[in-house]
Amino acid sequence: MSQSNSLEKIGVGHPQAIAGLLQVVETTEDEETRREATYSLQKIGQGNLQAIAGLV
Repeated sequence: MSQSNSLEKIGVGHPQAIAGLLQVVETTEDEETRREATYSLQKIGQGNLQAIAGLV
C-alpha cells in the first residue's frame, strides 16, 4: 500500500493528510506516485481551498 493510500484512509478533510498529499504532488518526480497522491487528494480534500489550489 502506498503512502498516498494510507493518508487517504486517515479521513476526509484531515488537514495533516491534505498537507502531506500536497507535498507529494508538489515534490515527487515519480509520475505514478504523483497520480496516486492526486487521486487521494481529490477524495479527501473536497471543499478544502488549499487542496483545490494544489490540484489546479
